[in-house]
Amino acid sequence: MVVVGVNDYYNTVSAALAAIVAWNLFVSTLEVNSFRLRLKQAYVQPSSASSQLSTKRYIASLVATRLGLKDAVIDWSAIYVILYAIIGGTTYFDADPDSLFVLRGLNAMISALIVGIASLKILQWLGLYRTSKFQIIQDSSNIAPTAVHNLLSGSSSPDTAAGDDDEKQDEPNKSTLSTYRYQVRLAVGKHFAKFTILLLPFYVALRVEYFVASIVIGLVGGHLFLYSVYKCRQTFDNSGKIAVGASAFLSLGGGALFGWGLILWGESWQWNTPKGVIFIASFFSFQAIMIIFHGITYWEHSQYGKAAAEDDGGAGPNTSAEEEAVKDTKDDRGEILIIDELGESQGYFYDTQYFDTGVKDGTSEDDVEDINNVTPVEIFNSAVAIEESSRSDKWYHDLWRLLPFQPVWDLSTMVCKSNCAGCCSKDTDAKVKKNSLCVKVWTALVKIIAFIINCLALYVTIVACGATLQIQVTKSKMPFVYETLYKHMNDGPVCAFNEKCGDIRTFDNAALAALSNYTIAACGPCGHCSSWNDLHLQYSTRHSLAAQSQECGVKTMFSGVDALSSCLHEEIGFTEKCAGCWATDIYCSKAHCIFIYLQSRMTNQLGNFAVGENKITAASCEESNCEAGNPGTFVGEHLLRMDIRDVIKRPADELCKIVGILQGSNGPDWGKFFDPTCPRDVSPP
Repeated sequence: MVVVGVNDYYNTVSAALAAIVAWNLFVSTLEVNSFRLRLKQAYVQPSSASSQLSTKRYIASLVATRLGLKDAVIDWSAIYVILYAIIGGTTYFDADPDSLFVLRGLNAMISALIVGIASLKILQWLGLYRTSKFQIIQDSSNIAPTAVHNLLSGSSSPDTAAGDDDEKQDEPNKSTLSTYRYQVRLAVGKHFAKFTILLLPFYVALRVEYFVASIVIGLVGGHLFLYSVYKCRQTFDNSGKIAVGASAFLSLGGGALFGWGLILWGESWQWNTPKGVIFIASFFSFQAIMIIFHGITYWEHSQYGKAAAEDDGGAGPNTSAEEEAVKDTKDDRGEILIIDELGESQGYFYDTQYFDTGVKDGTSEDDVEDINNVTPVEIFNSAVAIEESSRSDKWYHDLWRLLPFQPVWDLSTMVCKSNCAGCCSKDTDAKVKKNSLCVKVWTALVKIIAFIINCLALYVTIVACGATLQIQVTKSKMPFVYETLYKHMNDGPVCAFNEKCGDIRTFDNAALAALSNYTIAACGPCGHCSSWNDLHLQYSTRHSLAAQSQECGVKTMFSGVDALSSCLHEEIGFTEKCAGCWATDIYCSKAHCIFIYLQSRMTNQLGNFAVGENKITAASCEESNCEAGNPGTFVGEHLLRMDIRDVIKRPADELCKIVGILQGSNGPDWGKFFDPTCPRDVSPP
């Protein structure tokens, strides 16, 4: 059982939450700039004059992009906070210390995974490599090409005029600014949605101040990382060495986080391996895996360089993402990182030039004067009002659009369709079809692993919340348990025998048993497990009885109480009546303590049956919910009432002090007393 360091978890930021927030900030910027760059390619044409209508449409589109980003951030911030409030509130008090230690280790390992993926991606983000087909976490939703295309199909841009008949037949509602804004909202939200379930276990018992601190650290770290990448691309013409160095640095940092997480996990599981050995082994294992992935990325990069030289007249592998996007707005082989072509006053996060002036190249002086009389937001609102003039929505329609339910539903549908692509969907995307077999297998494998990880995260969260609630109930009953089972244990009825293998019966108190010349075997009345066979088993299996009974419970989990009773009778050796009593007790425990039991399996504490005010195990839960109020009927108390020092460590006031067996070095010497044992059919109770 882990005790030292548990409080550190309550007072520590969530490394996984901080890493995921930083990742989402970065890829959301990539996503939004993908939309902006495609709009620029469609509207900004320095070689020709643009109409005021086209200029206004462009400005309104940029505003819609910014508002879509804002909508997505509000949506998923609300979802993250609500989920934290539910899970963190449920487990804020009385969460199991051992499970928190395991979660802290997982926290570090998940953050190591994010850092490791960033190590692979930084080579692409700094322009050294192209986008890999072997993606672990995608940094683009691929929604931008379709969204911008649909928007242009309803505008008077130069692209629309040159469009074909099929493009002109697009549905009208897909070309509105509101629909485009919603597509930006979905595209950004898709990145946040990927981690929603994965983060759930790390909300367990996380204090509010450290939840906020984790988000702040993630935002600051994400901005610093984004700014560093931006400045490198702006400052250095050849950033190859910088990209390799940054990738190596991130890989080493990820290995350190992974090693730290494994050490924390090992402490909970009580590994005997020295911490230094665990750290070194895990660190270099992480580096070995990273080298393999880097090798795959390098091979893919070199292969593309050869193919590009043959296919498109010598376009080399170092072609930047922006150059590729300018060549073809629908080519997603490159990633849009920072739009540094839009103007010399560009910042690294927002397209401030257009929000400040609302002017683009090719605009006449009269147009400039007219446009400068209104703000970009006013231009957007005016365009939306014209597009939606025929709609007659009620107030609750507007309210519904503000809530995140529709985006969550649409993203869920989108993910389901994406997961079916290539296997059960008849309308498989052309890009999926043209992928190689290796890429298809890799993509399917990543999706399967992601599904399994999300299922495990959901399972861990449900178990942690359920166990915490059961711990709280158990703690509330513990005073009653002591009052009922132990406070008057040495003053009440006793179970006594006249001779070994002889008669066993119940007496009202120890004095009456002594007057009848009977020796006390246990405090409390005799029960179904007070035969000589069952009493002997209580002693001989004292170190394994609880674990053996749990094994029978797992084996017959869905077979009913009779099957469980048969297992206890046949595999442990209890008499039929005693086995039935144990089966009833186990089923009672299943109803009241199942989550504590499942959590003990996750934390490798299944064999820990200690009880106490500050440590609630399956044993103390069973005692509080099943044994209390049923003295002498269920068997868990017989070990204590016989003063058998079993694996369940007990305070002295919870042991029977009047057992008449000859005392040994560790309480009554039952081993010597039961040598030899009694026949199985002697003296049933």
